[in-house]
Amino acid sequence: MSFGANLRRERELRGITLDEISRETKISVRFLEAIELERFDQLPGGVFRRAFIRTYARYIGLNEEKVLQDYMLQAEGSEAGLSSEEVIASKKRAVAPAPSWSTKVTFGLVVLLLLVASSLWYLQDSSRRKRPEQAQAKTGVTPTGLPASPAIPSSGVGGSSAPAPTAGQETVMSPPMPSVQSSSLPITGPPAPDLKVLGELAKKPVTPESVAGADSVSGLNAGDLALKISVIQETWMSLESGQSTIYSGLLYPEQSKTFALSKPLKLTLGNAGGVRCLVNNKPLLPLGKPGEVRVLMISPENYQQFLAPAE
Repeated sequence: MSFGANLRRERELRGITLDEISRETKISVRFLEAIELERFDQLPGGVFRRAFIRTYARYIGLNEEKVLQDYMLQAEGSEAGLSSEEVIASKKRAVAPAPSWSTKVTFGLVVLLLLVASSLWYLQDSSRRKRPEQAQAKTGVTPTGLPASPAIPSSGVGGSSAPAPTAGQETVMSPPMPSVQSSSLPITGPPAPDLKVLGELAKKPVTPESVAGADSVSGLNAGDLALKISVIQETWMSLESGQSTIYSGLLYPEQSKTFALSKPLKLTLGNAGGVRCLVNNKPLLPLGKPGEVRVLMISPENYQQFLAPAE
C-alpha cells in the first residue's frame, strides 16, 4: 500500500475525519488531502512539509519517525519519476538486500562442514555401541557382570512355545525389566503448578466474544489510583504517558481495562460515548457522545474535576 493510502486507511480505522484534524491541528484540509493523495508539490516546502506530516501522524496515533521515513522514500521516488509500486519495491530491496556470491559460498562451506562433523560423530557413536555387544556375545557375560542365564521356553501367541536352543548354540539373555502399571502408582498431593490440562494448551483464535468480560490491569502498584475503563460500545482507545504509549487498539463491549493513575495520562477515545470510566470505583462524568472523538489529560491532581456528583 502506498504512503498516502496507508495514512488514509489508518485514519478511517480510528473514525477520525479530516475536518477534525484540521480543527485541532490548525492545518488546512487542502493540505491534509494533499498528504493522503501524495501531492507533495501542493504543500509548503522545507521544514513545514515535514511538520505537517509529523502532526498528522501524531494526531491519529502513528509512529512519527516511521511515517517520516516512509515519506522520505516516497518523496525521493516522486522526484525521480517512480510510481508507487516502484517505490514499494525499492523499499523491499533496501530492507532485504540480495546476498553476495561470497556469502553464498561461505554458507555452503559451513553447511558441508556441519554434515561431515555429524557423519563422523554418528560413526563413532555406532562403533562405541557395538563394542560392548560384541564382547558380551563372545564371553557370555551380561553388562552387569553376571553370567548369561539359559534360555527359558516361553509361550507365544496362541499357546505355542518358543523353540529350545540347539546343541552348540550360545544364548545370551538380559535380566527382565520390571513392568510398572499406571494403576499401581497412586497420585498424592496437589498437582504441580506448571501442569496444565491438555485443553488449556490448545490455542484458540482471539475474537470479540473471547475477550468480552476480560479485565486486565496494567502497571498498578499498592497505593496507586486506579483508572478503570469499561466498554459499552466498540471503540478505539489510546493511552499515553509522556512519550511512551501504554495501550493502543480496539476495545469490545463488556471488556474493561485498569491502569495506574500515578502520573498524568493522555486518553484518546474514538467513541467517547461508548466507555464509562472510574477512579478508585468512583464514576466519572460522561466523556462525550457516541461516535465523538475526545482527547483528555487526566492526572492524580485533576481527576476530581471529572468525577460525577455523588447521589
